[in-house]
This record gives sequence, C-alpha cells and structure tokens, in this order.
Amino acid sequence: MEQREVGDNLTDAPCGAEAREGHAGLCESHYKEYLVSRINGHSLDPAQLFDEEEMQLQLVRSGKVAPPKAVGEDDGQYRNRLLQLICSIPLGEKIPRVRK
Repeated sequence: MEQREVGDNLTDAPCGAEAREGHAGLCESHYKEYLVSRINGHSLDPAQLFDEEEMQLQLVRSGKVAPPKAVGEDDGQYRNRLLQLICSIPLGEKIPRVRK
C-alpha cells in the first residue's frame, strides 16, 4: 500500500508496480525501503561492508576528503582508517545530493 494524492486528499492504494522474484512480494522501491527499515531497526552499520572505493565515495558525499594511503600502510590498515573516519560522521549530518 502507498498513499496517493487524489485532488486535495490522500488515499491508500496498492502500489501497482511489478514485484520482482526474491523481493518478498514487493516492488524494487518498496523492497529497498523495507531493507533500510530492517538495517535501521537492528542498528546495523553497512559501512563495515564497504570496499575502499565505496568508503572514499562515502567520505566525499559527506563533504570530507579521503586521505591518501600513508607510506608503509597496508590495505587493511588504510581500510580501518577510512572506516574510523566514516564512523566519526554524525548520523544526522545532511549529505549533499547531486541533482541530475
């Protein structure tokens, strides 16, 4: 179900979008919404699963500059340093959106 504007009123109506196999009977948009609610409901941090490139991108999205890898720093150490920086970003901080 989703709310739709009908004139000046909001009404509940079935989504109507195609449900993909493996998405719990939900359309792609509502499935993503469901996954986010599950992640938030269990206080999970998806940053733990990011690779180096995704971490750098997250820092840029948050208005931070991803630091370069230090001399002698191995991949694991660098990844942990990036993760610490990401985890230091307050959750309520607004992330600037790029409009297309």
